[in-house]
Formats: sequence, C-alpha cells, structure tokens
Amino acid sequence: MVMVLVKADGVRACACVKAEADGLKAGDLCVADVAGRRRFCVVRAVFPCGEDAPPPSKDCAFVRVATADDAARRETNLRLAKTALKAFDTESAGAPQRPYAISAWFDEPRRHLLVLYHADHPFDARRIEMSLRRRFGAEVAVRQIGIRDEVAAVGSVGPCGCPVCCARALVPAGAANVNVKMAKRQNISLNPANLNGQCDRLKCCLVFEDYGDAPEEGENNG
Repeated sequence: MVMVLVKADGVRACACVKAEADGLKAGDLCVADVAGRRRFCVVRAVFPCGEDAPPPSKDCAFVRVATADDAARRETNLRLAKTALKAFDTESAGAPQRPYAISAWFDEPRRHLLVLYHADHPFDARRIEMSLRRRFGAEVAVRQIGIRDEVAAVGSVGPCGCPVCCARALVPAGAANVNVKMAKRQNISLNPANLNGQCDRLKCCLVFEDYGDAPEEGENNG
C-alpha cells in the first residue's frame, strides 16, 4: 500500500491510501473524492506507507488514475471555472466592499460549482450566485473567505522555501489558534518579519514546535 498526496484546485492537499503505486508519480492527474465531492487532482507525492508517510485525511479517498477522457474533461472544467471567475468580478464591480474572486472549480461530473471570493467587508453575493446557477446549470456555492484561507486556496511558498503550511496536508491541528505565546515559548524574536507568513498573519508552523506551557522532559522547545 502507498500514501498518495493529492491537490485539488481551491483546497489544501490531502493524503489518501492506494493499494499499489502502479507507476503513479508526482505530477500525474487522478480522480479522488475530496470533502464529499469527486474532484480532479494532481499528485504531489507518493509515499510507501510507514513512518515518513503523512496520515490519511478523513475526507479524501483515491478513486482512479485519470484517463485521456478525464484529462479532456478537466480542461473543459478549468475553462468554465475561469469564465465563472470573470463573471463574478464583472457582476460585483463597483461594490463598496471591493470583492474579488479568488478561485473557482467544478467537481468532476460538473454538477457543483464553488466560487471563493475576498472582500474588505461582508458582501451579499446571493444575486451573483443565482446568476451563475442559471448560466452553468449547476449547483452553485459562493463563499467569502479571509486572508489566511485565501493564501491556502491560491498557494504560495514560505520563507523556508517550502509550500505554505495552510495549503498542505501536513498543516498542524490547531493552526487556526496560533498565537504570540507560542513564539515566546520558542524564544523566537517577536519581529513581525519573523512571525508573519504570506497572509500577514502569524505563521501556522509556530504550532509545530510548541509544547505548551510545561514541555515534557527531553522535548525541544525551540
């Protein structure tokens, strides 16, 4: 058995179990069930099941290696998703909340469309949601997200040279509750240049090396 790290558009990477590698490698296209939706995904890595493999994600299941028909359908889905992004920006232009679309994707059968957007203040996108539903004939969800989730959806590279934690399957549990006390316990300078990530919020990775107020004997506190 192997652990396959896959990445679908608009969501962080997730890990799923596959019976055999069958020549699967990073960069290959596959189909997986992610968060209750069947999605086209790109393989990020393949690990032998063992200590070095990431734990399996609860909401991710490998379905199949993509076929030529799957690849063609994915290209169509991507093209339609770009159209949805442009439609959102066109219909929301001039709003005082300054909304803008970040990411959009269809599931594999093209029955569901999700559009993620950012705005300076709460923005009612129900009218745009109805317009997209009529245009594409699919179930549509339009969701406003914050700056941290925006970086997770778009993806980026952190100062360590690795993909940002929030876009990876290895993001630590409780990263949403990261705080300055974690940096103090690790003797990290409180300079924002050291503490803040690409989203200009505290880095998720501060959770990795934090053991609370009373670390156990032998643990490294930074």
